[in-house]
This record gives sequence, structure tokens and C-alpha cells, in this order.
Amino acid sequence: MKKDNIYVFLSFVPMLILIAVLWGIIYIEQNPKHKKYTITSDTNVSRVKGLSKYVTGEEIDDFAFRYWDIDNNHTEDIKPQLLNLRTLLKQKDTDKILFYIKDNNLSVDVKIENGTTPLMYSSFYNDENTSKELIKLGANVHAKDEYGLSPLAYAIENNSVKSAKVLVDSGVKFEEIDKVQIYLYTKTNHNIKKVEIDENNNTKIYYKRKDVEKNTGSKDGTYFVFYLTFRNFTDMLNLALKSGYKVSKEKWHLPLYMPAFSNLEIAQNTEKSPFSHLIYTPNYKPLLELLLKYDIFGKPNKEELRRAYEYCHEEYNGIIKFYQRIDKKYSFKSLDEEGKLGRIVAEYRINNHKKYCKDKNGTFNVRGYFDWANKKHLLDNVDRLGNKFLINSSLNKQNNTKE
Repeated sequence: MKKDNIYVFLSFVPMLILIAVLWGIIYIEQNPKHKKYTITSDTNVSRVKGLSKYVTGEEIDDFAFRYWDIDNNHTEDIKPQLLNLRTLLKQKDTDKILFYIKDNNLSVDVKIENGTTPLMYSSFYNDENTSKELIKLGANVHAKDEYGLSPLAYAIENNSVKSAKVLVDSGVKFEEIDKVQIYLYTKTNHNIKKVEIDENNNTKIYYKRKDVEKNTGSKDGTYFVFYLTFRNFTDMLNLALKSGYKVSKEKWHLPLYMPAFSNLEIAQNTEKSPFSHLIYTPNYKPLLELLLKYDIFGKPNKEELRRAYEYCHEEYNGIIKFYQRIDKKYSFKSLDEEGKLGRIVAEYRINNHKKYCKDKNGTFNVRGYFDWANKKHLLDNVDRLGNKFLINSSLNKQNNTKE
């Protein structure tokens, strides 16, 4: 097609689009078979004529599960009597809760919203006293709501260790838990805001996130051990392991949004295991010790530790050579802010690698590997975000004396 013809064709494109839109509007208006469907989390596909052509019941159930939040303020379709009970459960006032149930002649397992029971709320809110009293009254510790979530599942989601222990002491097993919602977020080395490094290579890290934050988006279902390890909820995992629970390798998986850790320094045996997130987790050591204590699958073997050490040593030599080359060519004062930052981070990397992999023929032990890898990925994020990080002026002052 010649160039002139192309221009002629393009000049008609807007008109063609307009004709197509108008035809679509006319067609829809003249065809009553075309319907609009409003889909909510409690939509029953089988009761809405024609809806099954576009969405399945399983898809509706999955949507409902992901966007359900027991800690909500919904008032629709809930009896006022039960709304008052839900409010009391949120307030964690045991005496008022028990009096209200008795005074209103309510069952201890009364369904409040979507099959939730009072014990599910007290378990979620870590209300140890109310949970104990409800169980004394005969509350069903194994009950499940419309989403398949039990009191223990809700305790796990909100990291409510005290109420979880009450349930375990009452005969509930962690083996009963099919899945939990990814309800909370915690800090990781991926969401650091800034880092300060002083002249002694001590670091102070500021995170974008608080220690724990509620997930206000899609709360996908996952294996509860995956959730506990990726959120660094060590006390809850300790309760499960101490009760005799055996971590399932078959249930372990990485969700679609969590790619496999395929970097060269990451031991392949560790990629898809409870150990995998330790390198991204602040204060990871208690969790590491717990996993080692119960001999959980996935710790790196000797060959993987050796390969990781070789990678560390090669990187150590590469950083030294790069630093020496830059040091000869530029004085610290002549660098711009980004260059100064890079130089400081390079020094920090050298000191970090020197601590773990200076010798050519060495190897890591398990604790040394995770200590190095955790610090390495922290520094990788420093490099990635560049001058968004603040470096303590004391180290800048020290480097400014260099020529």
C-alpha cells in the first residue's frame, strides 16, 4: 500500500469507529435478550437466569472468599439484635457479651453474618477470656462459616495467638485448617523507605509499612504455614509445631504473584519451602531457629551452601575491583549525590561480604548463609531505590576527607 493510500485509510478510521459504536448501541437497544447483571459476593448463579453463561458458581465463591472481611461494619441483612452482639464482641467485654446472649435467649452458636459465630469473633480479636467462656457454654470449636473458615482459621489470619491456644487446648487441631485468608501484611526488605548507615556500618531502617497492616484488597486463600512464614508470625507457627503439626510439602506452593526465587545465590532446595522468605524478612532469626528446631523441609544442603559461598566470594572480588577502579578515577568530593551513595553502599557491601566470604575456599553454614543473604537483599533494595535513601551524615563526613 502506497504512503498516500495509507493516509487516506487512516482518515476514515475515526468515522469507522463511530459507526461501529452507534451500531452496537442500536443493536443492544433492539435486542431485549441482552441483560446487565449485578454480581455480589452472595449471588446464587443457579437462581439468576442466563448468568451461568458468563460466570460459574465457583468463581462467585472464590470472589466472595477473597473479599470477605469478618472485621467489617456492614449492617445490611443483619438483624439489629445480632448487630449489637457483634459490636460487643468487637469491644471484647466478656461480661456484657455473656449477659447479652443469655438476656436475649440466643444460642451460643448463633449465626451473626454469613455463618459466623460468636467464637469466631472472639478468636479473631484474640479475646482469650470470652473464648474460654463461650467454650464453657458449649460453643462449637470446630464450626465453619459459609467461607469454610473456623475459629482457629480466624485466629491464624489475625495472628491471635492467645485465642488460638485456647482452641488448641480445647481439642482443635491445626490439621483441620484447609486454608486461610492472606489477611495481614508485615514489613519486608522490599518496602523500606530509607536507610541510615553510620561510620561503624550500623544500619537504621525505616519502612513504608507499619509492623502489621490489614490487607484491604483481595485476601487470597493459602496454606496457613505459608501465610505464617511469609508474615514472620513465629509465635503462631511455634504453637502449631509444638502441638504436633507436621508441615506438608505437598500443600506448599508459591501463589501466582510470588515468583520463584531463582537468583544464583538462592539455594534451589530452599526456593519453594518455609525457608524461602527469610532473606526478605527483618528480624528473621527467631523464625529460622524455629524451622531448624523442628527440622522443616527446605533448608539448603551442603552443596547448595558451597555454591552460594562461591557466588558470595566472586561478588566480593568484583565489588573490590570496581571500588578500586572508581577510587582511582574519582575523589569522593567530585562525585554527585548518586555517585556518593553508590560509593558508600559499595563500602558497606565490601564489609558485609568480607565478614562472610573473604576466603576463596570457604563455605557457609545455614545460619551464616541466611545472615549474608538477608543483608545482601537489603543492599540490593538500597541500590534499586538509589538516592531515595538517606545516608547518615557521619559516614558522608568521613568520606568527604578522602581525595
